[in-house]
Amino acid sequence: MDTLISLSPDLGRELSALRTAAGLKQSDIATAMRIHPSAVSRIETGSMPPEERIVSDYLKAVGSEEARRLRAILERAWTDLPRPTVHHPTLDALLKATDDLRRITEFLDDPSVPKPLEGQARLLRDEILKAASYLAERSHSVAYIGDIGVGKTTAACFQVGLTRQTKLVRDLKEDVLLATGAGRTTICEVRVRTSDKFAILVEPIPDAEVYRLVAEFAVDLWDRREGKPPAGEDSRALTGELDRALRNMAGLIRRREKDDNGQFVVRDEGIEMAKGVDTLEDLRSAIAERLRLYKRTTRELTPDSSGDAEGRAWLRDTFYKINDGRHDAVSLPHRITVIVPFPLVTNAPLPSEIIDTKGIDQTAVRPDLRAAVDDPRCVSILCSRFLEAPGQSTNLLIGHLKETGSERAVEERALLLVLDRNEEARAMRDDETGRDVESVEEGRFLKKLQIEDALLKNGVNQLPIAFFNTMEDDAKILNEAICSRLLQMRERHATRLESLSQTIDTMIQNREHENALAAQREVNRRIEIFIEQNAELRNMIRHCQDSLLEQMTRTHARTLWASMRRSGSWPNFDVYFWLGAGASQDATLRSLPRVQALAGLISNMLGDTDLEPAHRFLEALKSSIEGWNAAFLETVRNVAAEVFRPALDDARAFWAECESEWGQGSGYRDRVHERIRIWFEDPDRQHLHRTLDQRMRRTWDTAFINPLREAINIGLPRNDELTAT
Repeated sequence: MDTLISLSPDLGRELSALRTAAGLKQSDIATAMRIHPSAVSRIETGSMPPEERIVSDYLKAVGSEEARRLRAILERAWTDLPRPTVHHPTLDALLKATDDLRRITEFLDDPSVPKPLEGQARLLRDEILKAASYLAERSHSVAYIGDIGVGKTTAACFQVGLTRQTKLVRDLKEDVLLATGAGRTTICEVRVRTSDKFAILVEPIPDAEVYRLVAEFAVDLWDRREGKPPAGEDSRALTGELDRALRNMAGLIRRREKDDNGQFVVRDEGIEMAKGVDTLEDLRSAIAERLRLYKRTTRELTPDSSGDAEGRAWLRDTFYKINDGRHDAVSLPHRITVIVPFPLVTNAPLPSEIIDTKGIDQTAVRPDLRAAVDDPRCVSILCSRFLEAPGQSTNLLIGHLKETGSERAVEERALLLVLDRNEEARAMRDDETGRDVESVEEGRFLKKLQIEDALLKNGVNQLPIAFFNTMEDDAKILNEAICSRLLQMRERHATRLESLSQTIDTMIQNREHENALAAQREVNRRIEIFIEQNAELRNMIRHCQDSLLEQMTRTHARTLWASMRRSGSWPNFDVYFWLGAGASQDATLRSLPRVQALAGLISNMLGDTDLEPAHRFLEALKSSIEGWNAAFLETVRNVAAEVFRPALDDARAFWAECESEWGQGSGYRDRVHERIRIWFEDPDRQHLHRTLDQRMRRTWDTAFINPLREAINIGLPRNDELTAT
């Protein structure tokens, strides 16, 4: 051992933990090191900063496998990556990555390195850092995505142990700790994390938005007072969950009562209030006053008792009150975080957070769902009913990802969860033989084949499928499927590191062989020709507003009205999200021929035996271009919103006009569609489209072309050349 480096202030505690785990006392270490026991104590408490030699002797005295692993960690310089613990699941890969980064640094610092290999070395360094950084971080999340009433919340509760744990026979209504029902139950996104106690954290909806919801609630009540037909449960801007919570907060309950004939009737206290005031504004003010938002300021809640059974009972009762708007100290929640004092997955380091997204109502493509699917550290669990699997929402989401060049997110990070119930699997019939299945396992097998055929028609052939019956199955089945997917995600990066390490070996060997250098020069020459011919992005194919206008035709008028009232920002219809999606579709169409041409060029060179010494570099480059293109498309989505948001934010009169079309008779959606089309096609705003095009071209340069230039070690264009249009 030459030197020990990266001696952190917490090292003493690490050493003490290793000694305890090895079953040794401080006196044992002192004897082995031939020092006084008090010196060992000072080392472990940190009162005496240990010298490198002393740490080395200490670890030798412990002699355990963990001590040897810590020696290996301390021998490296963790300048580019966070120093891992001895129990890190991919420690060996990270140790190898630090060695490889050191080798590349030494390679590039050598002035005699052949120029054709410099770009390759920088490419390998960047790719190693990306893969190693992914593995260094141990936290992952799991996001449940599915239609309202599909059963995803119940499945999530059983998966992480959010149950009462008091009955042998499951009672889904009583056992789970989060609010569940037949649908329209969970009011917002819920996140579950683990800590040392039970707690609930609430991120409230801003008061201004609550009052806006109150105004829409008042419109509903006023329409009913006037005898106008309701908009319908599925078509409301004010969802059933929000309606229920606002009614409870304001004390305006719908009560079931029996009339004189003994028949049940509904008494709506909200309508009764509406009939007792003179104007719609009076009704809105009366409802807002009842909410008493100034008293609803609590953000963190904890139980009085620390016992497990008491904590679970408190969690269930408190969560239901918050979710239903019945907690006097809590406002309408935007997000609820549930903290529990037990691991989310028993005997597994992953995952660290469970996300129960709000049920899909009118669109399977929402900003929050897209964010979960795009998160490289998140497993997206696409939930579907057994009979409908893979389900319309899953198909729509996959279709959207394909259109925006992100379909790999499903094949690499998603899991299709089929939630069967009521003997659905056992009721399957084999269409080929005409006979009924003999077991649940056989029924699920047949259904899996049907699902795979349906996914294949949608262009997906690598999506894992899991089945779970919340009334019967052990949660271990679900956890194994999730952890398997997470490990696959991590293994992909570990495999990438191993491949890159082998490429470094080849690169170092090639510096001494002229035929290898000649092959690399030829590869660089062909790629440089490609850059000269393809550096310029193709001209615009689709306008960014096309996706927005298309989505409007599929959106309910009441949802569109809610979005217009909020200047285009509403979860079920976000104008800026669809502008980004439209720009990404255009970028996909414009870049795809370039990306495919480069992939074809690389494949041709991989088939050329004369270029065999450069084949490992070409394999590394082939993997890199996928990441570059993904970064390009992701940036474009954000750029579109950035370009148009200032103008749309200032267009108050435009939004007001779109909102005012409501109540002018049928055809609201068509009228707003036409207003938005005209706004984007206005000649005075064509400079915005040109700005978007310019920024898209610059993004193509910076995210794709420039990394390709660097990989073959050719000079980058000047700034004035990058910004030229």
